[in-house]
Amino acid sequence: MALRKLGKAVSGLILLAACGHILALDSSQEPALTGTRIAFLPDVHFHDVYANFSDGAFAGIGEHAHQPQAVLRTMQAQLYSTRLFNENYFALHAALDELAEQGVELVILPGDFSDDGQPLHLRGLQQLLQRYEQEHGMRFFVITGNHDPVRPYDLASGKPDFLGPDGAPLAIYSHQHGLCQQPASSDVICSDELTELGYAGIFDYMGGFGLQPQTEDIYWETPYSSYAYSEYSLSDAQQASSLTERHYRICREGAPSQPEDEKSLTNCTSVSDASYLVEPVEGLWLLAIDANIYQPVAEPREQLNRAEDFLGAGNAGYNMLLTHKPQVVEWIADVVLRARQQGKQLIAFSHYPMAEFYSGMSPHIRQLFGSQSFQMAREPTRNVSQALADTGLQLHVAGHMHFNHTSVVEGRDGQRLVNIQAPSIAGYQPAYKLLTLHGPNRVEVSTPVLSDVPGFDRFFGLYQREHAYMTGQQGSETRWQKEVLQSSSYAEFTEWHLHELARQRFLPNEWPQPLRESILQANGAELVRMLRPDHVSIDSGDIDMEQFESWQGLDLAIDFYRLRNAGTLGLQDIPAARIRQYSQLQQLAAVTDSELGQQLAQLLVIFDGFRDGLISDHFFIDTAQGRVYPAAGTD
Repeated sequence: MALRKLGKAVSGLILLAACGHILALDSSQEPALTGTRIAFLPDVHFHDVYANFSDGAFAGIGEHAHQPQAVLRTMQAQLYSTRLFNENYFALHAALDELAEQGVELVILPGDFSDDGQPLHLRGLQQLLQRYEQEHGMRFFVITGNHDPVRPYDLASGKPDFLGPDGAPLAIYSHQHGLCQQPASSDVICSDELTELGYAGIFDYMGGFGLQPQTEDIYWETPYSSYAYSEYSLSDAQQASSLTERHYRICREGAPSQPEDEKSLTNCTSVSDASYLVEPVEGLWLLAIDANIYQPVAEPREQLNRAEDFLGAGNAGYNMLLTHKPQVVEWIADVVLRARQQGKQLIAFSHYPMAEFYSGMSPHIRQLFGSQSFQMAREPTRNVSQALADTGLQLHVAGHMHFNHTSVVEGRDGQRLVNIQAPSIAGYQPAYKLLTLHGPNRVEVSTPVLSDVPGFDRFFGLYQREHAYMTGQQGSETRWQKEVLQSSSYAEFTEWHLHELARQRFLPNEWPQPLRESILQANGAELVRMLRPDHVSIDSGDIDMEQFESWQGLDLAIDFYRLRNAGTLGLQDIPAARIRQYSQLQQLAAVTDSELGQQLAQLLVIFDGFRDGLISDHFFIDTAQGRVYPAAGTD
């Protein structure tokens, strides 16, 4: 691999940044980028609801004969998942239509653009993006997430919960899956359309969307290409874009710094890397970072060339990228330096967050909910975030968490990196990020919400069939609430998704006793009585018990997740009066000695931390100073 003279030179690059030599873009070299808009839609988890199985294994289902047959997951499956599977199909169409109407031409999908990299859905996504390119002049740039690919190589897979014609769940798996290797069973449909593709398959479908150079690109490179900007040619870039030219050595313990180091390491092998840098319009550099880390398994093997030889990438992210893929960090620092020298405006994106995403509340979360809950394994450590800031990178857009959040991390030498967590259109609140450039160091960030999505309720009749089937099953508990199907908008539907996700999954699996039982069984007034049976007033004034009776403990839990997932966007769905009552409840809980009081007080401290976090809906960034301020004015 031909890294461009990096190695020890990276420390010099970081030193230059620390000394202030590359803190701000030279405005004298800045091309006319003012007004350029770039949309970021991570975690769309595209599931082609109108996909055709190429092998005819499954024809789909429909409510009426005149409607096209649909390939759906059950409502129960998507109300227990952190993402929707079906209705986000219509949400992606609505988002792209909105962007096309506004004339936005640069659209980025930072990972999990597919739902597990299956040919059935990748084919539909490829066709959809190509249509918007042809009809609206859009350009799409993708980077891989942990759902695309799930492993570096093809993985036999499938799902047990497609929606069958009678409302019952239907299992569909690829032929190499164990369930399809058993004697033939009428309970399982077998189709290789459900194979989870590795890098090669992902590139076959999505290579034309940034992963490989296009004729309209001004410049394109990878961490492993060796040509200079002044020597660029499309033919050289095309050769460098081959997966055979963009791979690296990885061992279970990390990346060997020298070939001889592999003697002391285990399970060393080569893995593909999808990272690239592209200049789609003059002066704008988009840095796509493949932060997937597929760690080799523990059992020693001579050859690691199967999907089963690697662990998934979901919890690795930048915490392992620094140890297992350090050449990419060196490349980032080199790109930052060259961008400053050449007067390019640089925006980086990847699937994974580069900084914390809980507004500084992580210690409280660990204490109350445990270190293994709330996806804490996905949060970068402070040292890792500082190392990324030390590269001189100033702006990064991430996905993965399905959160709307903004954070700023300061490196060891004072450099500041702004990490934008872009939300998913497949959950609450369904939104994307739109960045508008206002000069070399000023970026406006807005977060359009997809409230109204045409077609979002198209399959509600089929879900009625599912609900009736579940209700009629002897010994079967109807788990999801039928009121979901009364949603009048896509935004309301995603609120129900969050409600059911919290009720069915988060509360039972993550919340401690007795907090969970109290939340599920009491209203606000009953929580007050549990804390202080004889207490009638607090420092901030008398408690109006009638107002406290107007909300349930479950409402508090849902509001908690509204803020966690949607940041400042979530505040619009929480009545201001209820927030004031939460503050009163926190004061009560803080002066009680009961276990419930202690847990409730800590919960509300976290709630306040989420509420008081950095603005995350509409704001400006001064990239040179690493400063975030509201769009309505300055600090």
